[in-house]
Amino acid sequence: YSGHGAQTRDLDGDETDGFDEALVPLDYQTAGLIIDDVVNVTVVNPLPSGTVLHAVIDACHSGTM
Repeated sequence: YSGHGAQTRDLDGDETDGFDEALVPLDYQTAGLIIDDVVNVTVVNPLPSGTVLHAVIDACHSGTM
């Protein structure tokens, strides 16, 4: 991913700094941001145990993406 990133208030309390990192898709004004929790649930968690995922994310605030 190469595009805009953002931070948004953490609603589930899993971020020590109080903010979720987010990707800002083209349709964010109607569809919303893609927060790191959603990426984790939809992309990372379904991977089989032992799988190594390499992701390149070029966006502001993508540190924990």
